[in-house]
Amino acid sequence: QWQATEGATKYQVYRATSQNGEYTKLITTSGTKVTNSSATFGTTYYYKVRAYRVIDKEKCYGDFSEVTTVKTKLGGAEFTLTGNKETKSITVDITKNKNATGYIVYMYNSESKKFEKVWAGKDLQYVAEGLKTTRRYNFKLRTYQKTDGKTIYGPMSEKQSLKIG
Repeated sequence: QWQATEGATKYQVYRATSQNGEYTKLITTSGTKVTNSSATFGTTYYYKVRAYRVIDKEKCYGDFSEVTTVKTKLGGAEFTLTGNKETKSITVDITKNKNATGYIVYMYNSESKKFEKVWAGKDLQYVAEGLKTTRRYNFKLRTYQKTDGKTIYGPMSEKQSLKIG
């Protein structure tokens, strides 16, 4: 995102993988914000922008902006909860995040008054069993990526709640 330039018709956004590397044009836009959906997780990108306007069918370019550095982050994942009264369980169904190597499910513990890790793994489903049908249960989810012996965590999701009964 950048500040609009007075009189500009459009903007060209350029990207490189090193500050002094070769910049290639990513997009031409009339807006002042770009989402880079082709970015690869864990990669640092360098961006610069220039405005232009057309005068007598000729493009008149402004100077390039200062270079902005962006390191891509691991995103979160969506999830849904489904209760089963007969088995006294709640199923957490996770939507795959292509950059995550796994997921962590947290459940609220009313005694400790904290969300506690109840499961971690690569599966896209977790089942919490032995629950009470009279109680509301709260869950959160977090993604993780193991790279070069390090674990990088995505953002913690918003709380979701479900009562089985």
